[in-house]
Amino acid sequence: MKLSEGFEYKGYWWRPSAPDKKVAGVLTYKAGDKILLELIGAFGGSVDAITAFMNKRDEDIIYGTLENAKNVTLVRCFCSGSINLSCPFPIIRYSCVYCVIGNITKVWM
Repeated sequence: MKLSEGFEYKGYWWRPSAPDKKVAGVLTYKAGDKILLELIGAFGGSVDAITAFMNKRDEDIIYGTLENAKNVTLVRCFCSGSINLSCPFPIIRYSCVYCVIGNITKVWM
């Protein structure tokens, strides 16, 4: 894959501390822009958008599995979001500094 072309992948995402609590989302990169992860739901398991928004936090590492069965590691992920009271589920967004597609064994911070 060429980074000059960008990409968009659907997948499941989780924190290293909770591999059994996966959340669906979309990973997007536009050439020369940010690496963005948009989760449909929240890592904390909150189903209510207000609670999810209040409990959101930055993540050092987020793991994922893409629709093409490749593994992904996102590093230094900064959380943002907004509240839509009309939506019955939270949408949580992360802007990530690094995206590694494939397996890595350890990340040093």
